[in-house]
Amino acid sequence: LTVSDGSHTASTAFDLLVTPPNLLIGDAFYSGGGTSPLSAHGPDINSQGAPWTVTGATPPPIVSGGVASIGAGTGHVQATLQSGVSDFIMAADYLVGPGPQLAALAFRLTDANNHLLLMFYDNALQFYRKQAGVYTLIASAPLAAIAANSIHRIEVRAYGSALEGWWDGSLV
Repeated sequence: LTVSDGSHTASTAFDLLVTPPNLLIGDAFYSGGGTSPLSAHGPDINSQGAPWTVTGATPPPIVSGGVASIGAGTGHVQATLQSGVSDFIMAADYLVGPGPQLAALAFRLTDANNHLLLMFYDNALQFYRKQAGVYTLIASAPLAAIAANSIHRIEVRAYGSALEGWWDGSLV
C-alpha cells in the first residue's frame, strides 16, 4: 500500500485495520500509553457493544502496551465479553511468562461457576466443564514443552455440541 502527498517527497507511518466481515469482537489491548483495568478497557472491534466483565478470583487483569495480563492470585479469573452467539471461533495469542504456564479461553459462560474452558496447562491442551463450581475434565491431549517468552496461539471452535481445540494453528 502506498500513500502519497502527490510529490513523493514525504512519508509517514500509519495504522491500517482491515476487519473481516464476520468478526464480532477484536481487541489489541492498547490502553493509550498507560495501564488500566481490563474492565475499563473497550475492545477495538465490538459489534455487540459488550464490555469486558471480570469474574472469579483476584487480582483483576490489566491492559498495558498491547498486552492483557494478570499477576499471581488466589484462583481462576475469567475475563469475558457477552457475544450473544453460541457457535464461534475464539483465539488469543499467549505470551509465555517465566513461571508456571497456564493459558485458557472461557466460553459459554453463564457465571463464574458455570462455563466451558479450553486450557493449556502442564504441556497439554484440555477441555473442562465447570458446573456448580466443580471442574470436570472433558478431554486432554499432550503438547510439546514451551519456552518462556515464546508466543503461542490458543483457539477454540464451537459449533453446537462439537468443540475443537487448536494450538499454533493445528487441530489438537
